[in-house]
Amino acid sequence: MIKKEKESGKILTETEKDNKDAFLRGVKTQKKSSFVVLIISIILALAAGGGIGAGITAAVKNSQSGLSEEYRLVKEKLYSDWLFKDKYPDQMEEVFENLMVNGSLSKYNDPYTAYAKTTEDLGLVSSWSGVYGFSSVPYYGTISASNKTYGGLRITYIQDGSFNKAGGKIGDVIIGVRQNGEDNITYFDSYAPSALSALMQPKIEKTSVTFFVIRDGELKEITCGLDDADKIPVIILDEDVADKTLVLRIDSFYGDSTSAAHDMVKSYIDSFLNEAGHIDKLIIDCKDNGGGYTNDGFLTASLFADSGDVIYTNRDYYGNILATHKQSGSRYGTDSISNIGIIVNSHSASATELFTNGVKENNRCKVYGTKSYGKGIEQGISTIYGSGNVYGVLKITGDYVFTPAGNCIHGIGISPDLLTAAGTNDYYTYIDSLVSTPYQEDSYRLSYNQEQEVLNSIKKLSGYQDQSNYQTAVTEFQKDSGIAETGIYDSSTLYRLYGDLYSLYYQGQETEINLAIQDL
Repeated sequence: MIKKEKESGKILTETEKDNKDAFLRGVKTQKKSSFVVLIISIILALAAGGGIGAGITAAVKNSQSGLSEEYRLVKEKLYSDWLFKDKYPDQMEEVFENLMVNGSLSKYNDPYTAYAKTTEDLGLVSSWSGVYGFSSVPYYGTISASNKTYGGLRITYIQDGSFNKAGGKIGDVIIGVRQNGEDNITYFDSYAPSALSALMQPKIEKTSVTFFVIRDGELKEITCGLDDADKIPVIILDEDVADKTLVLRIDSFYGDSTSAAHDMVKSYIDSFLNEAGHIDKLIIDCKDNGGGYTNDGFLTASLFADSGDVIYTNRDYYGNILATHKQSGSRYGTDSISNIGIIVNSHSASATELFTNGVKENNRCKVYGTKSYGKGIEQGISTIYGSGNVYGVLKITGDYVFTPAGNCIHGIGISPDLLTAAGTNDYYTYIDSLVSTPYQEDSYRLSYNQEQEVLNSIKKLSGYQDQSNYQTAVTEFQKDSGIAETGIYDSSTLYRLYGDLYSLYYQGQETEINLAIQDL
């Protein structure tokens, strides 16, 4: 969970504010930072036989005042705000040195506290299932009247994003992409499916890409921009007005003023209520949602809690309550929504767990899926600046987060009321061992272990469970798929296997949602 940004240092002048804004936009033309000088000084001190502490001390004492100020500001924040400072009272100097050298405090069981030059370097960039507004699965097959085969992405779901606005449709197969201003088309069938998302991103911010799409045997061009409006954290997976059932998915709680999860959830629910009058069953899929901003998770939980209900509390290292956060804003009572189910898995964490417990422990929902990750601590973000310089960004663990019932799930997780993804329905395993790089004669050959992973992936498909030999299994799979029977895990085999297994994966997701609907 992450609090909105805090700042450390003196009040900025207008010029300094401009410097800060430029920094936060990731402008790369700024001068080399004093942080780099600090690290170089440390490395030189170590090379000369000095300890880490001596290296930092010497660097600070002998450097420009700007570097000394950076050192002081980061250290002050760590000593005052770090949740675990009382756990290491005699080691705080060593803790600080470790933060400055390694960039994080993983050594002290706190991988979330980190110091870097930009928020992007800290990994605080929102990621969604599809920034163009579509979901897809890898595809390889014959899809044109000319009997030509392509590898690419088959569109399985479209929401209100730039792909939809540009005319994209479910069933389209994207076979390539051309970057804005370039002549060459990058065709997908020569790349592993795992690399395709990177190929689709514009190389220059706020520009566009053109997708080359096969639809009904014809080649079409669809040009899409990548802008904030397409970063949609909430989508509708299914809606049935007759049965008064609505299924939503929350991908992230990194919402901003234009795409906050709580606002979108409310908008979808209001729209459905206007048409159906009531929701008998609301399913919210939060699988693989790693969290985001605490406030977004809090406000989303508030939609389903009664006025005055506690959503979470912040506590210090000793368990003392620092702040209590109660239901805030709009809410839906049982007169609007009768039953709520939230689905989580082992990758559901942080603000997602705060949201889930905020609804569950106020007796408004049942939880399905598998046990969640277990992150019950909160980080704050501080921009470190002073004397006209922006030095870096510090993400620091400051509080424990406790549930409405007074529990801390850190390192424990949330156990579902009904396990809906175990045994034969454990669809996560369909894509666990997929090998994402095909055999290439000159540059890449599969290892024995990778061959066994390919074999295990094929065995997850119906009719191949008895296969025990890698090459035989690959040849048989190629024969059944209409692919050249080479016995080699080439790109066409990779794409087809990916597509088949992802189809099973999505079927498993649908089954899990149906199990939750049936149980509510």
